[in-house]
Amino acid sequence: MVDLTPLETAAIEAGLEPVAKILDGIGWHVPPAAWTRDQMLGLILAGIEGFQDAMRAAAAQPAPITSADCPF
Repeated sequence: MVDLTPLETAAIEAGLEPVAKILDGIGWHVPPAAWTRDQMLGLILAGIEGFQDAMRAAAAQPAPITSADCPF
């Protein structure tokens, strides 16, 4: 099991929307065993790209300053 940071967990959750869109396109009633190779790869890539996009967006934000950052 992977020990995810809160940021990574949020990025995975952000990746759910693009995955759901792909599943909508395939059809929720279609069993995965009936998916084409392209449909399966599309689903995997949607999740990965959603995760990466969320991580990039988070990296572009300045880190919040907390009381733990101040030595006095």
